[in-house]
Amino acid sequence: MKINVTDEQLALLSQMGDKRASELLLNKYKFLVKNICNKFFMIGSTKDDIIQEGMIGLYRAIMNFNSEKNDSFSAFASMCIKRRVLSAVKSANRKKNIPLNTSVSLNKPVNEEGRTLGETIEDFSSDPEKIVIVSEKIRNDSKNIVDALSEKEKSILAEFLQNKSYDEIAQKLNISKKSVNNAMQRIRIKVSKLNIK
Repeated sequence: MKINVTDEQLALLSQMGDKRASELLLNKYKFLVKNICNKFFMIGSTKDDIIQEGMIGLYRAIMNFNSEKNDSFSAFASMCIKRRVLSAVKSANRKKNIPLNTSVSLNKPVNEEGRTLGETIEDFSSDPEKIVIVSEKIRNDSKNIVDALSEKEKSILAEFLQNKSYDEIAQKLNISKKSVNNAMQRIRIKVSKLNIK
């Protein structure tokens, strides 16, 4: 294979079954995958998991590149990688039990100025290391909260964190509205005793 073959030509050769062309492009654009993936955090996944999703996006770019529709392979590859990683991140976040993992602690003030954990996360959303630390804290706090609750209280809290009214919760769980109200008061007391910061 000639050294002066363009990326666009390599993509075409890859689509025709040339495995060496595919390997050349995958190796050449691995740095782009890592650069893009460094900007993302996926709940319950490692950095390698995110990079793997990025590499899938790169491979799809190689297989779907069309020189008549796309000006350059690099721009098309960047778009495909970002789409794949974003899709994986959104999917992971949907699958995670977010109400029990985040809602209680994200809205709680974390410093003397009254800033919430959610606001703090926004401030350093570009720093993956800080996001990992905060996410770990959220998981630990959430586990402590869940461990402190009875099964009934867990069910009621899960519904409440999905923005359901006491009436809706009572109807879904087949209990009285007063039972929901009493359970929510117990939950608040238990959470306050955990002294989560």
